[in-house]
Amino acid sequence: MKKITMALLLALSASYAKSQIVIAGYIANPTGSDKNQEYVQLLATEDIDFSQKNFALVVCKNSTVTEPNAGQPAPQGWATGGDRTYKFNITSGQVKKGELFYVGGKKNINGAKSTALANAKWLVSKKYSDESGDGFGNATGGLFPNSGRAVGIAVFATKDVVAATVPIDVIFFQQTGGGKLWEEGQGYLICDNDLYNTKLSPYFRGEGKNKTAFANAEDGDNSPYFTKLGGVYDTAAKKWLSPRKGNWVTLKEDSKLTEIEEGATQLK
Repeated sequence: MKKITMALLLALSASYAKSQIVIAGYIANPTGSDKNQEYVQLLATEDIDFSQKNFALVVCKNSTVTEPNAGQPAPQGWATGGDRTYKFNITSGQVKKGELFYVGGKKNINGAKSTALANAKWLVSKKYSDESGDGFGNATGGLFPNSGRAVGIAVFATKDVVAATVPIDVIFFQQTGGGKLWEEGQGYLICDNDLYNTKLSPYFRGEGKNKTAFANAEDGDNSPYFTKLGGVYDTAAKKWLSPRKGNWVTLKEDSKLTEIEEGATQLK
């Protein structure tokens, strides 16, 4: 693979938009099977018509045993595909500034037998265990492993994601780094937000920096948690006033939408 030069990364970062969407939460271990049941909660920082301006959400996992290079830098970063990264295109629907919305599998709060989130705003509901990603990514039994190497979620202000595409928001979780995940000119690109600083390195864990990752739960606790990230984002200044912190909400099969939306990420 031809590695990405620092000059190119700086040019891309300098011209890239601040985040029109921020990551507000996710569920990585629903009750029962993970098949088509995991999802990400997102927050719009401005009005968006996705038919006019396309976005994408990409997840990465780095501990799957079916990948011979798991724990090594993903050859094409977020665009690697295969068992490493999976993409959801967001190309239809509308959201208002301050509205929470969802991308992921079937519309249940905590597994196949749980409350249907019919009253939530779903932009993409996809059977990811039965269907390939939009452009790249193999069908997968679960979007998020529940242990092991760091897992990532990134939002892009385009559906055409390649190795050099810089995300507009990104988080990682599972705390342990596990493997390199980065070498010069190769890895998962980050952006400037409340967690990462591209002046230190444009990559997650690049040069031993930008290592922040949320814990998925207490060690050894395999309960069905929704991770509510919180934080306060200033839409005028396009920056975080209060950084996100992982807050775990224990879910049941009859849990309600308010349990994951009240106290979610806020806008100022």
